[in-house]
Amino acid sequence: MVEYFERLKHHFYFTKKELVSFAVACIIMAFIFGFDDGRQTFSFVSWFGNYVLVLMLVVVALFFRVAVQKMVALPFGINAHFRMWSYGLAIGAALVVLTQGKLILLLPGSVMFVHLTSERLGKFRYGLNYDQCGTIAALGSVANMVLGMFTKEIMKQFHFSNPVLDKLIYINLLLALFMMLPIPPLDGVTSFFGSRMTYVIIFGLIFGYVILYIGKIYSLFLAIFIAIIVWALYYVFFEKEFW
Repeated sequence: MVEYFERLKHHFYFTKKELVSFAVACIIMAFIFGFDDGRQTFSFVSWFGNYVLVLMLVVVALFFRVAVQKMVALPFGINAHFRMWSYGLAIGAALVVLTQGKLILLLPGSVMFVHLTSERLGKFRYGLNYDQCGTIAALGSVANMVLGMFTKEIMKQFHFSNPVLDKLIYINLLLALFMMLPIPPLDGVTSFFGSRMTYVIIFGLIFGYVILYIGKIYSLFLAIFIAIIVWALYYVFFEKEFW
C-alpha cells in the first residue's frame, strides 16, 4: 500500500499535452450534449447557461474516468495518458448539428500507455501487454457506469429528483457505452484485443444497464443478467470455434 501511494505521488499527473486534449474534448463534448437545451424558442443566454452547466458535468465525468484509469494503471507499472480523437469529436459535433440534437455520438478519444521502466523491474513479461492495457481501458467505462449508478441510487434512497444530477447520470452512461465501442482508437478496441470474453461481458453489462435506464428500470441485477446472456451467446456462436 505504501508503494502504491508513492507511485501515485510521483506518477499521477496530467501532462500539458494531455490537459489540452482533455480541455478540447470537454468543450466539444459539452457542445454535443448541450446543443439541444430543450427550449422551444432559441435564446443565446439560456443556451449558453445550459452549455456551461453541461461543460462542468462533462469535465466531472471525463476526469473521473481518466483518473480511475491512471490509478488502476500504476500497480501494473504503467502510466495512462488521455489522448483526444479529433476525427471522432468532429463526427459527433457534425452529427448533432445535422440532426438538430436528436442523435448524440461520443467518440472523444482514449488512453495511451507508457511503460514505467523503474516500476516494472523483475515483473513477469517485462513491458506492456494487451491484457493489462485492456483491463485499464475497460475500467474507465466501468467507472463512468458506477458513478452514474451511484448517483441514481442516492436519488432513489433519499427520494428526490434533480435535473442536474439526471444530466450527470446521462452523460456518464453514454460516455461509458460509446467509449466501449470496438472502434480504433477508442478504449473499446484496446479492451477487445486484451480479452474478448472480458470485453463482451463488460460491454453487455454497460449496454444492459443503459437500456434498462432508458426504460426507467434501475436494476444492476437485471443488467448483470443481460451481460451473462450476451456473454453466453457470444461464446456459443463465436468464441467457441476458436477453442
